[in-house]
Amino acid sequence: MVESSRREGSQSSVTRTLRTSVTDPLRCSFLPPEATGLPGKLGLTMCPGRRQHAISGIRWKRDLAADLDRLAEVEGVNVLVTLVEDDELERLGASNLRAWAERQRMDVLRLAIPDAGIPSVGDARRLVTRIVDALRTGRSVCIHCAAGLGRSGTIAACVLVALGQEAEEAVRTVRAARPGAIENDRQRAFVSKFKAHELKAIAKTKAGGRPKKAAVINLGAAKKQKIAYQAAVAVAREQLEELHRRAFSAAVSIACAGPWATWSDAQPSGAVVAFTAEMLAASDDPRVASLAAVVGAIEDAQETLGKVS
Repeated sequence: MVESSRREGSQSSVTRTLRTSVTDPLRCSFLPPEATGLPGKLGLTMCPGRRQHAISGIRWKRDLAADLDRLAEVEGVNVLVTLVEDDELERLGASNLRAWAERQRMDVLRLAIPDAGIPSVGDARRLVTRIVDALRTGRSVCIHCAAGLGRSGTIAACVLVALGQEAEEAVRTVRAARPGAIENDRQRAFVSKFKAHELKAIAKTKAGGRPKKAAVINLGAAKKQKIAYQAAVAVAREQLEELHRRAFSAAVSIACAGPWATWSDAQPSGAVVAFTAEMLAASDDPRVASLAAVVGAIEDAQETLGKVS
């Protein structure tokens, strides 16, 4: 009888420590909606399909397909964020996680972070940006690592920081939704570091981007350039004036020998008459009209040069 009781007790102990997808259906620990203020939900969970003897003494023997089915159909998850490294996925028995998740029409975002570790700030910011974008469009995002505590909690807190929360407040919010999240001081410090980088990025944006480099100017050379520029403008004005005079004279000569011949012959010798480009343009002679157009273009150029001199 004693031996039988011991055997039954041993079997009972194994039963209590063995957890499966049937005994413990996978749940995503969602943060309260007011934490993000966005249409989508943000939550954390352990690795779907986890098969591992945990430090706590629990033996996990989960079913990957069953866990992902539940996340999609019961928990309403649209985006699964995986923070586990490849070799760790193998050890957890979830190497086919992406394929099974995509069968459930879940998008999979990936950032491999060592167990109990932290990512680079740059990698975290890129991932957080994608998570926030998904939440803004009303999609539900579930983050997982192995146990859904350390790495998952760290990234979830960074999402809250990106949305405006202080680092310590973000840590408290995540831990309230999933006790034990953000497992060590290094991960907690990373949330504060992430906040500092976010504040720096905001300040840079308000300042109009990257600081502008100062231009080093040689004032002596600048003065010489100005003098040379003014001299060039003066020469150009003289050349335009000469072109204007020649084009105008040619147009008047052709007009007086052609359509204006009768009028020109009637004028007294030595008469001085004022002509305009408009008068030339009204001539019936196409040669005069062409020269009048040239005269008009020269006058426009003279006006422009006058503005920049």
